Amino acid sequence: MKKLKDRQEAGLLIVEKLKNENIIKGEKNNVIVLSVPRGGIILGKIISKKLGYEFGLIIPRKLTVPSNYELAFGAIIDKDNFVLNNDIIERLNITEKQIEEEKEIQLNEIENRRKKYDIQDKAYNDKIIVLVDDGVATGSTILISLKKIKQQEPKEVILCTPVIPDTTYDFLKEYCDIVVYLIKEKDFLFGSVGQFYDSFSQITDEEVESMLSEFRS
Repeated sequence: MKKLKDRQEAGLLIVEKLKNENIIKGEKNNVIVLSVPRGGIILGKIISKKLGYEFGLIIPRKLTVPSNYELAFGAIIDKDNFVLNNDIIERLNITEKQIEEEKEIQLNEIENRRKKYDIQDKAYNDKIIVLVDDGVATGSTILISLKKIKQQEPKEVILCTPVIPDTTYDFLKEYCDIVVYLIKEKDFLFGSVGQFYDSFSQITDEEVESMLSEFRS
């Protein structure tokens, strides 16, 4: 199985692929790189710095099952934009009350992170948007991010992720113009994003704030 050393290497390889294949066509000032925190920030910073593009963040959150915080039944990005997995909801008998409670919890977390990271909303219309994460599994948070971005009618949306399973790739490519990846694995071999990295440590909010401060300065 092909593996990546760490997020740093993944970001540099994505940059190399973007350059070699001339994937982003347009003026530099018409491109915005949007990272999904926390892991996606490392890759987004590398892409932005190496290629000279504007950098920003977008914050989706998983909606998780009350009895199992590792299992998501959907994703949310604001009160008007969320996606639900009805199969999981029905199979686990998740109630409407539980759904609304979880949405409220995650909306509060999104707002807290927006304040903590000092996120400024950007205009995406007629821009080339490069959405970046350090890996995609089920794709629910990426899906709601793509839907949110496309509401502003950007010129083009490019998804960059080092790792993605087959089915998720087939699903998400319908929602963006291009999917750039390094490893696309068959579903039955895909356990988690972390299995494709030698080093995949958790990133703290303090590290995120430090990276953002360094980038902005």
